Amino acid sequence: MATEPGLAAELARRGVHPMDPDTALAALQRALDEDVSGLTVTATDWAAFLPAFTAARPSPLLSELARATDPGPADAPEPEDGPGLRDRLAELPDVERTRLLLDLVRTEAAATLGHSGADAVPAERALRDLGFDSVSAVDLRNRLKAVTGLALPASLVFDHPNATAVAGHLRTELFPDAPDATDAGDDPDAAVRAALAAVPPARLRKAGLLELILQLADGDPATTDAPTGGSDAHDLDALDGESLLRLAAETTSD
Repeated sequence: MATEPGLAAELARRGVHPMDPDTALAALQRALDEDVSGLTVTATDWAAFLPAFTAARPSPLLSELARATDPGPADAPEPEDGPGLRDRLAELPDVERTRLLLDLVRTEAAATLGHSGADAVPAERALRDLGFDSVSAVDLRNRLKAVTGLALPASLVFDHPNATAVAGHLRTELFPDAPDATDAGDDPDAAVRAALAAVPPARLRKAGLLELILQLADGDPATTDAPTGGSDAHDLDALDGESLLRLAAETTSD
């Protein structure tokens, strides 16, 4: 069964490799010669297998194996570009910082699943429903760790079930002293701002909301036709959600 190419490739991806036939037969012969009935022989890459196998649940059996509990060299070095990302985000308003982290998570999640763009990963959709298993969850953790420089757990996807939650965790780890982006505090519109900042302009267009936002930005709710050209037209596709909100707020406050 394990010689079937597709299954063999999937097992290898999980850290379970096919054994050399001579080695396997020699192990079997030794087990027979010594009358050992409780023996398991496997060509397992523990550094690859253990994080994925224990991401959603601990394994008392594997925790007893010294080689299995060794994090290995893959977890040792800290990426060099993590502090650069932190510095870049620190210069931004909190809502924009949150939006960029969400974009990062969605982009890396899409790449992990083999998709071409972040639109394949809705912000509030459960990552498990999108096809994440224990192996791809660890892959995403490794991608985010490489970008952020954070020591992220293998259970990241299972502890924080969607892209919004993962981005929130990254934000907290990168800026532990920053106020909670989900806490409205004295700003009753904070939750609305955060939600709109996370919505791609293409989704606003699909939902039929771009004309309404443009009407608010023009200060004329009765306007039925959105501008289509000229120097006063807004290139909405070039604006993110936060920019659209800012545009509407600045105009309606005049």
